[in-house]
Amino acid sequence: MKLGSAVRGVVSAVLAGVLGACVNIFGAPVPDDPGLYAVQGDGKYMKLNGDPKWERETWAKRADLSRGVRFILVHPSLADHSSPAEAKVRLLRVGWVRSEIAAGGEIGPIRGPQWVAPRIEGFDRPLRFTHVDGEPRAIGAAPQGGRLEPGLYSLHLDTGRAELTARFGVGWPGVDRKQYAAANCLDRYVDGDVPYRPCSDQQLATLGQGLRVYLVPPDRQRTGGEAVLVLKGVIVNVSDRPRPVPMLEAGLRDRNGQILHRWRFAPPVERLSPGESASFRAVTREMPRETANAFVNFASHAPAPPSIAGN
Repeated sequence: MKLGSAVRGVVSAVLAGVLGACVNIFGAPVPDDPGLYAVQGDGKYMKLNGDPKWERETWAKRADLSRGVRFILVHPSLADHSSPAEAKVRLLRVGWVRSEIAAGGEIGPIRGPQWVAPRIEGFDRPLRFTHVDGEPRAIGAAPQGGRLEPGLYSLHLDTGRAELTARFGVGWPGVDRKQYAAANCLDRYVDGDVPYRPCSDQQLATLGQGLRVYLVPPDRQRTGGEAVLVLKGVIVNVSDRPRPVPMLEAGLRDRNGQILHRWRFAPPVERLSPGESASFRAVTREMPRETANAFVNFASHAPAPPSIAGN
């Protein structure tokens, strides 16, 4: 009996140590104050978000986090597991805005923040998440691959009612600012559904400037016993000089704006003179039941274009 009691005591001690390690996986008790925190090398937490005055005063500390930085996010909304953490938390690389481009393709100086965190391909940094035992309002996060390259970053938590954001740097004091800006260069597109694009896309994005696409409501038809959706419209040169007409892109979206199907097709003409117009027709057999509207625009433009017709 004595031996059995001793064994049970050892097992209990081991289990207690294991469970304790799970609860304190980040090295210290979870902060009471909701917010976004960096986990430092000594296991202590550094808060990353606050009001603008606080952010200015603490920037020197938040600008030089290590490449292996981890995070812990604390907020009551995290206790709701109806949606995964991937849908609530995002880590974005911050880019530098070079210029603003109007709907007609005119390029001008920027009129807004010069450092932004765009939600576009190439700027998202995937995270892996860790649940904190006994703390449903907290979640741990770390970059996939374990390390971040030096630069500027923005951490986001969607609480359902608002978004908590935190700007910080990884080895930022030692980064060459000009090289970083060139490697993370963006243009801001006014009146576009995708407000930012890499600077390298500017030539493609401005194709079709001076042209307008007008789309009439789609028409469901039957061709050869098969149901098809026909999109019709016209391209007009509204500028004062001849314009080349780029490839066209058509697509179908649901009521939430999610693109269900898209395809490209050749324009009816290669070039339009000032004031000239040309009609086009696009047909698809793909008609998801969730389809709410259709669009046609130049293939070089954003996937959520202005020429929309209800279905």
